[in-house]
Amino acid sequence: MLRSAKISYLLLYFLFFLFGHSPISNSEIIIRDVETENFIAKLTKPIFRAANLEQESVSIIILKNKEINAFVTGGQNIFLTTETLLQAKDYTEIAAIIAHESGHIAGGHLAKLREKIERESKKAHFANLIGAGVGIITGGGVKAAQGVAGGIQEAIRRNIMAFTRSHEGAADQAALKYLETAKIPAQGYESFLTTLMKRERIRTGNVNPFIQTHPLTKDRLENISNYLKNRKTNQNFNKGLQDQFLAIQAKLYAFLKSSDQTTRKYPNKNQQLEDQLANAIVNYKKGRIKKAVLAMDQLIVNSPNNPYLFELKGQMLFENGKLWDSIEAYEQAVKLLPNEALLLMALSQARIATNEKENIVQALKELSRSVNIDSKNITAWYLLSIAYNKIGHQGLSLLSAAEKFILLGDYKTAKNYAKRAKKALPSNSSGKLRAEDILILGE
Repeated sequence: MLRSAKISYLLLYFLFFLFGHSPISNSEIIIRDVETENFIAKLTKPIFRAANLEQESVSIIILKNKEINAFVTGGQNIFLTTETLLQAKDYTEIAAIIAHESGHIAGGHLAKLREKIERESKKAHFANLIGAGVGIITGGGVKAAQGVAGGIQEAIRRNIMAFTRSHEGAADQAALKYLETAKIPAQGYESFLTTLMKRERIRTGNVNPFIQTHPLTKDRLENISNYLKNRKTNQNFNKGLQDQFLAIQAKLYAFLKSSDQTTRKYPNKNQQLEDQLANAIVNYKKGRIKKAVLAMDQLIVNSPNNPYLFELKGQMLFENGKLWDSIEAYEQAVKLLPNEALLLMALSQARIATNEKENIVQALKELSRSVNIDSKNITAWYLLSIAYNKIGHQGLSLLSAAEKFILLGDYKTAKNYAKRAKKALPSNSSGKLRAEDILILGE
């Protein structure tokens, strides 16, 4: 199931200094999908091992965005845009991109850039003072001062960009090493940069290499092509990973693009899994639910142990009000993947919607398991709050709402809910102790 949520990540101020904008806004949409996340986890496991990174410590976050982009932020977060996934020719390109970003994390590039920015910021402040002094000495006033200060700040900006370009080159080299160690074909790096270079030529024409944060793509491509030529790497292409990637790509495309675009790209003539999936989603989006579910049933007959097919069928049924049928589909998905937080949450959401006490009690058990597996899922805490409220557990409902607002970064509202939860919960209960912790956190 493709789920989305708004985020409020704010990148460091130096991104604005460098680019005039941030790669992400405070209202970007995160895409959550069990199959995509599991696929990426499987793909990245050997890469992170090669980079000496703990997989549990690195988060890969998919942003709904029409630009090809990937970047790292503090806290070991790797961001991939949906367009990057859609434009990749195969799984090796995604592996190469993640390997590159892993190189940034392993190299501590973000911390080093912070230090560089702090040093250069002091120079920028000094530049303003110099500019003001020149304005006074020459009698040029504000314009003279701004001209001098602006010139120095531009030099500082270029200095920082040169610094980041050196990091990009280092990340490229690290990525090639990681891919070789992970036994993933590095040719995906070459093909991805070729695509990127073609798009850059169309969009920007000639660019000044001295005002770029990355080395020019053609230079990066040349370095990687030489590496591949000299090393003669020829790792085995994993057909299983590629088949799954194509299915994920088709789902993503069908959900994000128009129905006309989808049917043109996936005409459903050769009966490939990706074509059938995309066309089932088109029928679902157009309200042809019977046709969509029939297509899913046919796919399930061919792949009865594929939990993601049951999940997608469950979504189609749930969003068309067929709650009991959706519960049955979600139960099959959970049976095949019992420890997936998103699947447990989807099943519990369908149970809560029936408004029957027995189902709600069962949903609470599933949601508790879900947040134990993934405590940062805002929607799961929201559903817990609703479910507890429906069966009259006001204290736990308020506490769950407080947890939700903590994750949203709204500590004031979280504190208000925690204060009310503390009054409603029994003395010495774990819930009351947690409410007290939140009250301290909110101060």
